[in-house]
This record gives sequence, structure tokens and C-alpha cells, in this order.
Amino acid sequence: MSNIYISSRYYNQTIDYVQLEENGDIKPIVFYQFDDLSGKNYTVYTVVQGDRLDRLSYKFFGRPDLWWAIVEYNPELQNFINLAPGTVLRVPNV
Repeated sequence: MSNIYISSRYYNQTIDYVQLEENGDIKPIVFYQFDDLSGKNYTVYTVVQGDRLDRLSYKFFGRPDLWWAIVEYNPELQNFINLAPGTVLRVPNV
């Protein structure tokens, strides 16, 4: 059975449902709740050719593994793996 590990950003979230994997494992599914971003501090950044979230995370936070924080501030992103040049992102001030 799969668990939500204590180090996961989803650790204290409500499990919305579970999915049975082909190998018999149970996978918890969490729909992350986004905060109202209207009062939050963030920087606006326009994506250029070659940008990737891990690189932007390193540029803004000094750590490439915090890419998910950018995704959380941009819930409207349809494809965060291949960022389209010209896309305007909100980058949280952490």
C-alpha cells in the first residue's frame, strides 16, 4: 500500500479517493486546495525559450526542487512540463 510520506507537501491534506494500481497497490489521490492568491506576495515572470520550472526554481529560490511552488501559484497552467514562451507566471516570494 502506498502512503503519503511525512516529507510530502500533501502530508496533511485530505485524501479525496484511492486508486487501485495494476500491481495491487493502493494509491491515495489528493486534490490540492489552492489558496486565494489575491493577497499573496509574488513576482511576475514571463517565460522565455528554454525555461524550465526546475531552472526557474533555482533562479528564484536557489533550489531546483521547489519547482512545485511555482506550479501551485499558477493553477491555470495546462502544461508545466513544456512552458510556452510568453507565458506569464506568478513566482511566490519565499
